[in-house]
Formats: sequence, structure tokens, C-alpha cells
Amino acid sequence: GYEQYKVKKYDQAVGLYTYAIQFYPDNAEAYYWRGQAYCYQRELQSAYDDFKQSISLNPRYFHSYLSIDWVLAQSKQWDTIIVYWTKYIKLEPKDGRAYRERGGAHYQKGDLKAALADAKRAADLGDEEGRKQYERLNNVVK
Repeated sequence: GYEQYKVKKYDQAVGLYTYAIQFYPDNAEAYYWRGQAYCYQRELQSAYDDFKQSISLNPRYFHSYLSIDWVLAQSKQWDTIIVYWTKYIKLEPKDGRAYRERGGAHYQKGDLKAALADAKRAADLGDEEGRKQYERLNNVVK
């Protein structure tokens, strides 16, 4: 499936990942990659369903959260994105990038104080982009 994905044959990739999932239904990565292929086909509901399944099978799989964030951002579902990142952060509280990503959803939602707090936490955890985000937001929120 991944070989087909790399050469942008997304229909074939979806078919091969579907086949793999039939034999290995607990494979979070297969759902993730099929979801990626669905994204390129603009089948966002199918992609969302696969990323959600990937997270349920492996709640610490960061890239599935990142991808579900992207899918939900297409329809501005900021609150749902925040819920997903909060779930991930509870499992991985030292992941600075997760705070930065959640902060981005807060920012898009218009909650600048929450965005600033997440950027600060990301910066405190050593995330360089989080530090830059914190500096930019700190000037705006003041």
C-alpha cells in the first residue's frame, strides 16, 4: 500500500490497505496510511474514520492526531480538535509539539489566552516553534 501511496496511486493504496486491514484489523498504522490516501482523494469522512480508528488502536500515535486535526480544520471544528489534542496530551504530557498544535486550534477558535498558555507550555518543554509562537502571541495578548 505504501509503495502505491508514494507514487500517488491512491486508489490502489486504499485497496491494498483495506486488504491488509482485513488480515490485521488491529494495525493502527494501516488505518493511518489508508486515511492519508483518502485525504489525497478528498474523501475526508473516510479519512476521519480511519484516523479515529488508528487512535483507538494506538492512542499514542501522534501522526494520527496531526492528521485528524487537518481533516477537522477543513470544516473549522476547533473544539473537536482541542478535545483530541487534550486526549493525547493526557497520555504524553511532555510532548511540546502537541501543546503547540492544540494552541493553534485555540488560536483559530479565537481563544488567545488558551493559545498563549499552550504556546508557553510548548516552549517550556523545549519546542522551538512553540517558543516562536509564544513570542508572537505574547505581543498580541498583552
